[in-house]
Amino acid sequence: RSLIETSACNLEKATKADKWLRKASHGYCLNERRMLSEQFLCIGRSKPLTKNSFIEKNRLKPITEGNIKELREVRQKIDKLNEAIENGPNQFKKLTGDNKRKKTPQAEQLTDTLAEQKYLKPYVSGLQMLFKTGKIEIKGRRDDPKMTDEATECLYRLVVDHKITIRELERIWEELSRRGTEAIPILHIRAQLEKRQILSKEILDAGDQYDDTRIACALPIADIMMIDSGRKEAVKQLKLNNKYNTEIYSP
Repeated sequence: RSLIETSACNLEKATKADKWLRKASHGYCLNERRMLSEQFLCIGRSKPLTKNSFIEKNRLKPITEGNIKELREVRQKIDKLNEAIENGPNQFKKLTGDNKRKKTPQAEQLTDTLAEQKYLKPYVSGLQMLFKTGKIEIKGRRDDPKMTDEATECLYRLVVDHKITIRELERIWEELSRRGTEAIPILHIRAQLEKRQILSKEILDAGDQYDDTRIACALPIADIMMIDSGRKEAVKQLKLNNKYNTEIYSP
């Protein structure tokens, strides 16, 4: 995602930022999709999550004059997808209005349920299909069939790449039924941040999804994390930094 966002700059700034990030990270980066499947796998196999399972070195190619156009095209597609994702919370704000969307216990419970179901239901449906048919296929998103559906891809990788067993899948089902998204840190953080956004007055845009995904991926495994001041306050109010024992700072 750093490459995608950096590609919005002109070529000189993009390549300069890319070189700096590579130097600062020693060439390592997070594999977001792999990290998600590993979090499910850790539940199924009752094993701890280790950095070696989702941090990769030299995975990303440097930004060049030859590929920056392609990166910008990918960014446009992701921006469009992110806007579609944020459309739900924004429509909810318009329908309810600020006066009706007060932080009452009822509103908290409703938004909590909506956010939980949004991130949990696709995986529950996928697991039900697996138990029923014994197979899973990677599907396209309903709002953009050309984009890979995250839930079916994650479950597919568990079956094909990790050879997960039925008993391990049952253990995942049991944990999701008992703990909800809290069983999977990436999904839990996304759901919590979205819950807060629904109750806020701010209108969300594509950039908010980049920020939320970055936080959801890194917060559970980082000792120290730098995020913008707005998101820092959100994380602190939700006490996510305490839950995952991460020190957070803003510029």
